[in-house]
Amino acid sequence: MGVHPRRQLPLPGQESVWDYPRPPAVVPDGRSIEVTHGERLIARSTTSVRVLETSHPPAFYVPPDAVVPGRLVLTNGSSHCEWKGAAEYLAVEGTVEPVAWRYPTPYPEFSDHAGWVSFYPGRVDCTVNDEPVRPQAEAFTAAGSPMMWSARSRASQAPRAGKHFYRRNATATHTKDHI
Repeated sequence: MGVHPRRQLPLPGQESVWDYPRPPAVVPDGRSIEVTHGERLIARSTTSVRVLETSHPPAFYVPPDAVVPGRLVLTNGSSHCEWKGAAEYLAVEGTVEPVAWRYPTPYPEFSDHAGWVSFYPGRVDCTVNDEPVRPQAEAFTAAGSPMMWSARSRASQAPRAGKHFYRRNATATHTKDHI
Protein backbone atom coordinates (compact mmCIF):
# COMPACT_ATOMS: atom_id res chain seq x y z
CA MET A 1 0.00 0.00 0.00
CA GLY A 2 1.14 3.51 -0.82
CA VAL A 3 1.29 6.52 1.41
CA HIS A 4 -1.92 8.51 1.37
CA PRO A 5 -1.65 12.27 1.81
CA ARG A 6 -3.51 13.73 4.77
CA ARG A 7 -5.19 17.08 5.17
CA GLN A 8 -3.20 19.72 7.00
CA LEU A 9 -4.88 22.81 8.36
CA PRO A 10 -3.95 25.78 6.19
CA LEU A 11 -2.26 28.78 7.71
CA PRO A 12 -3.85 32.24 7.38
CA GLY A 13 -3.77 33.33 3.74
CA GLN A 14 -3.39 29.75 2.46
CA GLU A 15 -5.80 27.29 0.85
CA SER A 16 -6.09 23.57 1.50
CA VAL A 17 -6.29 21.31 -1.54
CA TRP A 18 -8.65 19.14 0.52
CA ASP A 19 -11.17 22.00 0.50
CA TYR A 20 -11.22 22.19 -3.31
CA PRO A 21 -14.40 20.79 -4.90
CA ARG A 22 -15.01 17.56 -6.73
CA PRO A 23 -15.77 17.93 -9.56
CA PRO A 24 -13.13 20.66 -9.99
CA ALA A 25 -13.78 24.37 -10.32
CA VAL A 26 -12.32 26.64 -12.99
CA VAL A 27 -11.56 30.03 -11.46
CA PRO A 28 -10.41 33.07 -13.48
CA ASP A 29 -7.14 34.53 -12.22
CA GLY A 30 -5.74 37.91 -13.30
CA ARG A 31 -2.28 37.63 -11.79
CA SER A 32 0.77 37.94 -14.03
CA ILE A 33 2.06 34.55 -15.21
CA GLU A 34 5.47 34.15 -16.85
CA VAL A 35 7.17 30.96 -18.05
CA THR A 36 10.78 30.84 -19.23
CA HIS A 37 13.24 28.16 -20.31
CA GLY A 38 16.76 29.37 -19.66
CA GLU A 39 16.81 32.93 -21.00
CA ARG A 40 13.94 32.36 -23.45
CA LEU A 41 10.40 33.53 -22.76
CA ILE A 42 7.89 30.71 -23.35
CA ALA A 43 4.63 32.33 -22.18
CA ARG A 44 3.35 35.48 -20.51
CA SER A 45 -0.21 36.36 -19.54
CA THR A 46 -2.42 38.28 -17.15
CA THR A 47 -5.34 36.09 -18.20
CA SER A 48 -5.34 32.61 -16.73
CA VAL A 49 -7.57 30.16 -14.93
CA ARG A 50 -6.83 27.94 -11.96
CA VAL A 51 -8.32 24.47 -12.00
CA LEU A 52 -9.05 23.48 -8.40
CA GLU A 53 -9.63 19.79 -7.74
CA THR A 54 -9.82 17.98 -4.41
CA SER A 55 -6.38 16.81 -3.18
CA HIS A 56 -4.55 18.34 -6.18
CA PRO A 57 -2.50 21.54 -6.16
CA PRO A 58 -4.07 24.26 -8.32
CA ALA A 59 -3.17 24.06 -11.99
CA PHE A 60 -2.82 27.38 -13.81
CA TYR A 61 -3.75 27.38 -17.51
CA VAL A 62 -2.85 30.23 -19.87
CA PRO A 63 -4.57 30.93 -23.20
CA PRO A 64 -2.86 29.72 -26.40
CA ASP A 65 -2.01 33.28 -27.49
CA ALA A 66 0.06 33.71 -24.29
CA VAL A 67 2.60 31.21 -25.65
CA VAL A 68 5.35 32.65 -27.87
CA PRO A 69 4.76 31.19 -31.36
CA GLY A 70 7.08 28.29 -32.18
CA ARG A 71 8.47 27.86 -28.63
CA LEU A 72 6.47 24.69 -27.86
CA VAL A 73 6.05 21.58 -30.01
CA LEU A 74 4.02 18.40 -29.59
CA THR A 75 5.90 15.55 -27.93
CA ASN A 76 5.22 11.93 -26.95
CA GLY A 77 2.65 11.01 -24.35
CA SER A 78 -1.03 11.28 -23.76
CA SER A 79 -3.41 10.92 -20.87
CA HIS A 80 -7.09 11.18 -20.12
CA CYS A 81 -8.76 13.26 -17.41
CA GLU A 82 -12.25 12.23 -16.38
CA TRP A 83 -13.19 15.92 -16.14
CA LYS A 84 -11.39 17.52 -19.09
CA GLY A 85 -10.80 14.75 -21.64
CA ALA A 86 -7.70 13.75 -23.65
CA ALA A 87 -4.48 15.68 -22.99
CA GLU A 88 -1.49 16.12 -25.24
CA TYR A 89 2.02 17.10 -24.18
CA LEU A 90 4.32 19.88 -25.29
CA ALA A 91 8.12 20.26 -25.21
CA VAL A 92 10.36 23.27 -25.74
CA GLU A 93 11.34 23.43 -29.42
CA GLY A 94 14.44 21.27 -30.01
CA THR A 95 13.79 19.01 -26.98
CA VAL A 96 11.49 16.06 -26.28
CA GLU A 97 10.88 16.27 -22.51
CA PRO A 98 7.30 17.38 -21.81
CA VAL A 99 7.17 20.77 -20.09
CA ALA A 100 3.45 21.46 -20.55
CA TRP A 101 0.10 19.91 -21.43
CA ARG A 102 -3.19 21.01 -22.94
CA TYR A 103 -6.62 19.67 -23.87
CA PRO A 104 -7.13 20.42 -27.59
CA THR A 105 -10.68 19.04 -27.75
CA PRO A 106 -11.91 18.83 -24.17
CA TYR A 107 -15.29 17.80 -22.86
CA PRO A 108 -17.97 20.51 -23.16
CA GLU A 109 -17.51 21.64 -19.54
CA PHE A 110 -13.90 22.68 -20.30
CA SER A 111 -14.48 23.75 -23.92
CA ASP A 112 -14.03 27.45 -23.10
CA HIS A 113 -10.41 26.55 -22.34
CA ALA A 114 -9.64 24.28 -25.31
CA GLY A 115 -5.94 24.56 -26.12
CA TRP A 116 -5.06 26.46 -22.92
CA VAL A 117 -1.65 25.40 -21.63
CA SER A 118 -0.44 24.38 -18.15
CA PHE A 119 3.24 23.90 -17.30
CA TYR A 120 5.40 21.63 -15.15
CA PRO A 121 7.30 23.93 -12.77
CA GLY A 122 10.81 22.59 -12.34
CA ARG A 123 11.09 21.75 -16.04
CA VAL A 124 10.60 25.41 -16.89
CA ASP A 125 10.80 28.47 -14.67
CA CYS A 126 7.36 29.78 -13.72
CA THR A 127 6.36 32.88 -11.80
CA VAL A 128 3.05 34.22 -10.53
CA ASN A 129 3.21 37.99 -9.90
CA ASP A 130 7.02 37.67 -10.10
CA GLU A 131 7.03 35.06 -7.30
CA PRO A 132 8.80 31.81 -8.30
CA VAL A 133 6.54 28.77 -8.40
CA ARG A 134 7.73 25.73 -6.43
CA PRO A 135 7.28 22.36 -8.14
CA GLN A 136 5.49 19.58 -6.30
CA ALA A 137 7.56 16.60 -5.20
CA GLU A 138 7.78 13.82 -7.79
CA ALA A 139 6.09 11.50 -5.29
CA PHE A 140 2.90 13.43 -5.90
CA THR A 141 2.89 12.25 -9.52
CA ALA A 142 3.20 8.54 -8.66
CA ALA A 143 -0.51 7.90 -9.24
CA GLY A 144 -0.35 9.50 -12.67
CA SER A 145 -1.52 12.97 -11.71
CA PRO A 146 0.39 15.73 -13.48
CA MET A 147 2.61 17.93 -11.40
CA MET A 148 0.73 21.17 -10.97
CA TRP A 149 1.57 24.74 -10.17
CA SER A 150 2.02 25.44 -6.51
CA ALA A 151 1.96 29.16 -5.92
CA ARG A 152 1.03 30.83 -2.69
CA SER A 153 -2.68 31.62 -2.89
CA ARG A 154 -4.42 34.55 -1.32
CA ALA A 155 -7.44 33.95 0.89
CA SER A 156 -9.39 36.49 -1.16
CA GLN A 157 -9.43 34.06 -4.10
CA ALA A 158 -12.28 31.82 -3.06
CA PRO A 159 -11.64 28.30 -4.36
CA ARG A 160 -15.30 27.45 -4.83
CA ALA A 161 -16.10 30.37 -7.10
CA GLY A 162 -16.14 29.53 -10.79
CA LYS A 163 -17.35 26.91 -13.21
CA HIS A 164 -17.61 23.30 -12.00
CA PHE A 165 -17.22 20.14 -14.05
CA TYR A 166 -19.61 17.22 -14.11
CA ARG A 167 -18.25 13.73 -13.59
CA ARG A 168 -17.91 11.83 -16.86
CA ASN A 169 -16.91 8.33 -15.91
CA ALA A 170 -16.11 6.99 -12.47
CA THR A 171 -13.57 4.52 -13.87
CA ALA A 172 -11.70 6.92 -16.17
CA THR A 173 -8.07 7.34 -15.17
CA HIS A 174 -4.89 8.61 -16.72
CA THR A 175 -3.75 6.15 -19.37
CA LYS A 176 -0.06 6.77 -18.72
CA ASP A 177 1.97 8.09 -15.84
CA HIS A 178 3.18 11.59 -16.52
CA ILE A 179 6.92 11.31 -16.92
